[in-house]
Amino acid sequence: MTLSFAVILGYVALQLVIAWVVSRRISGEDDYLVAGRSLGPVLCTFSIFATWFGAETCVAAAAATYVGGLSAASGDPFGYALCLLILGALFARALWNRKLSTFADLYRQRYGPNAERLFAILLIPMSLLWAAAQIRAMGQVLAANSDFGVFAAMTFAAVVVVAYTTLGGLKADAITDLIQGGTIALGVLALAWTVFGGTGDVSLGELPRERLVLLDTSRPALENLELWAVPVLGSLLVAEIISRIAASRSASVAQRGTVLGGVLFLGPGTSSRCWEWQHRRCRWRESSTQSRSFSSSRPCTWGLSGRQCSRVRWWPRFSPWSIALC
Repeated sequence: MTLSFAVILGYVALQLVIAWVVSRRISGEDDYLVAGRSLGPVLCTFSIFATWFGAETCVAAAAATYVGGLSAASGDPFGYALCLLILGALFARALWNRKLSTFADLYRQRYGPNAERLFAILLIPMSLLWAAAQIRAMGQVLAANSDFGVFAAMTFAAVVVVAYTTLGGLKADAITDLIQGGTIALGVLALAWTVFGGTGDVSLGELPRERLVLLDTSRPALENLELWAVPVLGSLLVAEIISRIAASRSASVAQRGTVLGGVLFLGPGTSSRCWEWQHRRCRWRESSTQSRSFSSSRPCTWGLSGRQCSRVRWWPRFSPWSIALC
């Protein structure tokens, strides 16, 4: 068993212990579904941040940036962060004041029980697909750090997620989100120090200008608008965020937590793109026989030794893990 896999298993065990402890304090439906409406500013902010900073950010959007530059995934983090800012500024207070237990309650209050049932039916596949993406990412991380295949790792991931959520409800999820949010922040700071700090003189100014363009002007304006409309408008009201708003201690906590979650999301989300840009420049050296290898004595193209580059390349094994259970 590798050290990284042992750390991951320990992290999983911690999730389950937290869920078990929280489950002993659940006394009713509100405690389970909306954490007794007791989330304070810290839990609310980090829960929203960690929920938003999902596998699509660390895996999919970062990979898209690696291939096509910033414009290939400009909607993430900027579009999704803007979505949270709008949600917090305009809707969080009104949603909290309705005392919702589930997102479908909103439709029951406005349009009646038939609309509530229809919306719940439509919501189920959307939530399942979103959760499946997170579990797929967690399975990939587990498989990369162990001898298990991806399918077996995904099965294990699904069992863990279902177990700790079923045991502890939203309160357990919020507490583990706090841990995950802290892990993400520490991981980004460590990456920033590794890439830009004492291990080498790295500057974003060294990157080609076309990779730093936020919007690809070669695309039609309506296509660029659509790329931003999907994360901003399509994610404006989603069950995962509404549940955190409803679980907040007060309307002001819900509003500030949502806005701060969006602000926090901009930092690590942008930093993960910066890492992908620099990682692209720190590639395996091609020998005359087209084989790839690192040299521990010769520096990489942007100032890090081969051993330091190897250490930077190792980080993605843990970066998706910190968000895979959001």
